[in-house]
Amino acid sequence: MWSESHFIFVGYFDVDSIHYENYGCGTYTLEGNHYTEMIQYHVGADYVGQEVKMLVEVSNDTLTQTWPVDDEWNVDTDNYRIEKYVRLD
Repeated sequence: MWSESHFIFVGYFDVDSIHYENYGCGTYTLEGNHYTEMIQYHVGADYVGQEVKMLVEVSNDTLTQTWPVDDEWNVDTDNYRIEKYVRLD
């Protein structure tokens, strides 16, 4: 969820038979498809205070996020994630 200046996510995911909590929030900036989160709270304490850069794309009902990226917005092809979120309603 986003407001004019803040983001928040709350949920969980399952890998095999292990259940993982997932939450975080903070502020963000968006310039074109360059999205930067400044994390204030996170399930992973190591993320608190970090800046996370990612590329975002919205196409029809789908949001795609790719990260990490470097300061020139290049994807780390040796270690990256792509998440896709599809609107349900």
